[in-house]
Amino acid sequence: MADYREYIPSLQPHISDHSSEHNPPPSVQACGGSSEILQENTTRKPRGRPPGSKNKPKTPIVITRDNDSAIKPAVLQIPAGFDVIENIINFARIYHVNVSIISATGSVSDVILRYPSPQGTPYCFAGTFKILSLSGSFFADHSTTLTPCSSFKIILSGE
Repeated sequence: MADYREYIPSLQPHISDHSSEHNPPPSVQACGGSSEILQENTTRKPRGRPPGSKNKPKTPIVITRDNDSAIKPAVLQIPAGFDVIENIINFARIYHVNVSIISATGSVSDVILRYPSPQGTPYCFAGTFKILSLSGSFFADHSTTLTPCSSFKIILSGE
């Protein structure tokens, strides 16, 4: 095996005289035919992130034009005496959009609940009711289907 002791820099200056040429310098120790470097003062790497590598704040993204497929909020005010669901469906058909109802507030009177099945009879409730929750969706494929896909759920409370 080759001896690379003369190419390994030592930490202390090595003064050579004829009597110590065959002995390795103080920082190199011969061990089992191989050379290992042993440093007297070992330096440790600092733990954690290096300085200046923290998460930098990102600049905000500004959208300067509307996307046609983006969700757009709409507020519908339905006057007294008009059908709520019918007005929502008419809005979707007039503006050629799909509608998703997230919430509703207000009162309704003379409620008729219809079920999607043809044999289901509608239930009629007379009086004034407060809307606790109204949610649902109306999806119409304006190019192929005449019957839209719709589903609405309403929770009422008697006043």
